[in-house]
Formats: sequence, structure tokens, C-alpha cells
Amino acid sequence: MTQTTKFGKYRHYKGYEYIALTQVSHTETCETMVLYAPLYGDSGLWVRPFDMFYETITLDGKEVPRFAYLGEPTAQELEHVKSYFNGVFDAAKGCV
Repeated sequence: MTQTTKFGKYRHYKGYEYIALTQVSHTETCETMVLYAPLYGDSGLWVRPFDMFYETITLDGKEVPRFAYLGEPTAQELEHVKSYFNGVFDAAKGCV
């Protein structure tokens, strides 16, 4: 079965919100990972194994998704995430 990351806004079971951007592959294991960014603070881009991102967990005796899909992100939320990429490209300029 093909694993596909659904772009959009998600809420982690602890309450924080994120945007899942795309899926990527681990260079050594080819494991499918989800690339995502928090909608709070400026802690950068994160990656988590696909199966873990979409798994359900037990919380207070109930099965809940680790990340629950909320829908499309707003323009303002996308601008917040875009700032992470600007920082990456700015840092890379010193390497060329």
C-alpha cells in the first residue's frame, strides 16, 4: 500500500498545531517520513516516521490520532511556515 502524506493543518494530541508539508525518504533505510512545521514559535522543520505520524495512541483510555487532520492552513499560517525555509536558504548562502 502506498503511503501518502496529506498536506494540511494537524493538531497533535497534546494540543499544538502543525502543518504537514510533504513526505520524504530516509537516505539509508528509505523509510517514509512526514516533513512538518509547528505553527507556534520558531523551532524549524521537523520530521517523523510516517507510521508514527498517522498512528493512534491511547489517551485517558481512548484511542485518538497522534495528529488529527484539521483542514487547509490559512494564508497567515503558510507565511509562518515560509519563514522556516527563508532561514534555511539564508544559512546555505554561507556554504556556497
